[in-house]
Amino acid sequence: MVYEETRTDASWWGIVKSRAAACWWRLLLLALVPVVAEWALRFIGSAVEAPLAITLVLPILVGAAVSALVWAPKLELLSGRRGLLGTAGAGVALLAVALLVPRARYLVITVILLFPESVRNNTSTLILPPGGMVLDLAALLGAIALTLLPTAVLMEGAGVRRAWAVLRGDWRTVLRVIAITLIPAVVSSFALSMAMSSFDSGFSYLYVITMQLTQPVVNVLMDAVTAVLLYATWQCAVAVRNANGAGRSAM
Repeated sequence: MVYEETRTDASWWGIVKSRAAACWWRLLLLALVPVVAEWALRFIGSAVEAPLAITLVLPILVGAAVSALVWAPKLELLSGRRGLLGTAGAGVALLAVALLVPRARYLVITVILLFPESVRNNTSTLILPPGGMVLDLAALLGAIALTLLPTAVLMEGAGVRRAWAVLRGDWRTVLRVIAITLIPAVVSSFALSMAMSSFDSGFSYLYVITMQLTQPVVNVLMDAVTAVLLYATWQCAVAVRNANGAGRSAM
């Protein structure tokens, strides 16, 4: 069934609290799936001494693809609807590409590492200031513009135009989307800083393990939080509420 929290008079915070309380542990399990997929590919690639193109780039691409697919069960949990993946069609591929946008600089750096040294030297302006800053800003703006794409693709079988239409002209939704985009980066930076400052200067295996685990743990937690915030933001967007209200009136 479709949960009652989707009614047109439900508050954003009310939806967040209700869906988080009902779905938090299952969302965490789903958030683990792309992380485990990436780690497994990296481990297998290292174990079989695969080419760098496979060891470095393939896990990123597979992680994005798995993340796109996992959005369907996440939104099914949050909305109470079923069969969202079947209605999305080719939109899932678009969603997978969109999920690569926030990792644009990392992906560019990874690809550059595969080139000969002479080529790497010529392309260093892409990752060093000011080129790197421009790339980071473009990735941030792209991530903000595409934040609502998972809900547009899976909840309505639409695409970028619908996601942008819901965002445009609705300042509350815009502010929430900006927060959803920035919160994971802020939390990640804070967690990494705390992890680094908790160790004395010098190398230790515990330090390496801690730094290796901190980012994935933060990613999993932020993935679950983002899913709840994104769903509530979509449901409370003016364009979506107007459409839902019109649909109920027509029934």
